[in-house]
Amino acid sequence: MGNFQDEIDKELKRGNEEGTVLSIIFAIIFIAFIILYFMIIIVAGLGAIIGGYYSIKNYILAFKHNVIDSNRKPKVA
Repeated sequence: MGNFQDEIDKELKRGNEEGTVLSIIFAIIFIAFIILYFMIIIVAGLGAIIGGYYSIKNYILAFKHNVIDSNRKPKVA
């Protein structure tokens, strides 16, 4: 009976080693995707902040040019 149990233990250990390698590979791939996901979120957030800054800046400059500068009285030379 002990010999049969030893054979089962050997098979389980061998299978677990292969499963462990696959688990490590899948874990590395999963962690890489998580890191890539957060990097994409950071880049998109920075792009939104930078784009928002320039759009507001251009809106203010256009408002100044169209409203404030257009309503000034022309200087007579």
